[in-house]
Amino acid sequence: MANRPGVSNANLLAITCATNELIEPTNYTNYVLTPVMNWLATNATKRPSYVVLFQDIPSRLDLPNRTGSTTSIQYELHTALPTWSPLITAINMNGAGGTNDCIGYINKLTNMAGTNQTLFISATAAQRWNTNWYFDDANGAYSNIPSGLEGAEGVESNGVLSSAVTYTPFTTTVHITNGFNVAGYFTWGANGYLPRTYPVDRTVSFTGSNQWYVISTDESFNGQRVTGQGNFLEWFASNAFGGTSYSNTPVGAISHVDEPDAQADYTFGYFGSWASGKSFAISAWIGQIGTYGPGYTDEDFQAVGDPFVKQ
Repeated sequence: MANRPGVSNANLLAITCATNELIEPTNYTNYVLTPVMNWLATNATKRPSYVVLFQDIPSRLDLPNRTGSTTSIQYELHTALPTWSPLITAINMNGAGGTNDCIGYINKLTNMAGTNQTLFISATAAQRWNTNWYFDDANGAYSNIPSGLEGAEGVESNGVLSSAVTYTPFTTTVHITNGFNVAGYFTWGANGYLPRTYPVDRTVSFTGSNQWYVISTDESFNGQRVTGQGNFLEWFASNAFGGTSYSNTPVGAISHVDEPDAQADYTFGYFGSWASGKSFAISAWIGQIGTYGPGYTDEDFQAVGDPFVKQ
């Protein structure tokens, strides 16, 4: 609140739950949901449209009686009241770099804002926008879910020239491993037979200006902190995608805290909305509606990033 432009007067609620990634239903109700409900009851005229969960707030709720063993805290809070459906994101990318990863991310926002100290921070307004989009379906696990192709179609339907879009189809085994001035990136990651550590071992490297792009991958567990796939902690690491000192980390990411099955990211809407100039929170939650569009939801959805950044 002291460093991120435009939020010094934001509402603040302390959550005193355990700091584990996974929280049990009783503890979720007592230490997360109840304080939120009490705050809403006390502040009857306030219904924040945006909520940011910070590091050490659990991201996964253990629900063994459901088809999936867990669901995301973001989804549970988003659906907690029929009259309140906030767009929830998290600044919780404290991986190998610890709290420096979160601090590095917030510094990125502050640096981009420069003298334009407004709530919505726009790369276009700062005349520092990125121009190239990369969608990698190579070796994709399920050819009936062409997430990369749908992402490419989403940005092109919102005015991005086809010459600015690089796409690799299922029919090739050659991945996109280099990007320049990246505006958006999609891959099947480990599900497409990239090494598990592809975000940080220079398997995929970006050059040029890459501080303001969004990312999505078709990896079931990319929102978990310990996984056999690529994950959000590595996407936001200081050396991500061949960069140094957070130079190549995304500004926003969508991920899954458990197996999303066929409800995974709606890439057409996610990348398309970002390309059209919508904020990250809006773009991410459009992406949450699932592969098959409206009518589907991903209960395991997690959006990582500041809600008010935009292309």
